[in-house]
Amino acid sequence: MLSNGKEISVTNQAESPFWDALEINQPFFMQVVGPIKNESWGELKKITTKWIHENPMDIEGLYHHAFTLYKLEKFILAKNIFHKVIKKNNKHALAYLYLYKIANKENHQDDMSYYKSRILKLDDSLIN
Repeated sequence: MLSNGKEISVTNQAESPFWDALEINQPFFMQVVGPIKNESWGELKKITTKWIHENPMDIEGLYHHAFTLYKLEKFILAKNIFHKVIKKNNKHALAYLYLYKIANKENHQDDMSYYKSRILKLDDSLIN
């Protein structure tokens, strides 16, 4: 390279990391952070609906969508999706936690007992 006088760049302009992209271009797991923090459940529902539409088998997408429905007090829909989450991952402690909370609202003592036992085995810090 030196003998023929040509310059060559050995580095390229680095691409911006995915977390530095515009919010709309960020991965879904990052897009949900702001609406959760701000308790913007309608905005969160838009994001999670798109997430599960684009990735219907994504467990975290399903969980976040069910969480959103829970926050919007759509308990039956949330419960059905939380059941899908634990069917795919029977160690998803947060899904069990919200199933426990729904069972509590519905006053289903047997379900509460079952979900509580699952939570205590997976992450006892979730229940006081």
